[in-house]
Amino acid sequence: MDITTVLNKIEEASRDFYRESDVQVGKLKVTIGILGADEESSIQDYLSSEVKMAFIYKMKLETVVRSIRAIDGFRIDNLEFFETGEVIDGVPVKVERLKYIRDLVGKWGQAIIDRLFMAYAELASALERDINPDKTEQELVQELMAQAQVAQAATELMEEQQ
Repeated sequence: MDITTVLNKIEEASRDFYRESDVQVGKLKVTIGILGADEESSIQDYLSSEVKMAFIYKMKLETVVRSIRAIDGFRIDNLEFFETGEVIDGVPVKVERLKYIRDLVGKWGQAIIDRLFMAYAELASALERDINPDKTEQELVQELMAQAQVAQAATELMEEQQ
């Protein structure tokens, strides 16, 4: 077996653990999907200088922004740019996908962002149960609490360093 075969098997296995969920937000259907480790890491990088409450808010916002895969069935996860509809010197103006979605979601009310974030958390919990079927709900909750404590300690350390 060569390295390409091994890497292909790893990629195929990772697809088995990918999940998406449709969330109805008023008349709009938003499809969210599980973030990969690189996307989660980029959220941490993006938020590295934020203070506690701003960090929590922006972490939820960034998670929602990066987890949106489709809006009303229109897939956006494969797009790098959005055309804004503006044209300058005959050239359509384009905006990077994450910036466009961040600006769009940033105009939504906190209740909508919270709804999508909770749907993402439910999706991630379902995936965690699929990956660890032998763990009890209590064990999974304890692990999540431990992760939250680590995140809290990191936030407090960042605040102390500022």
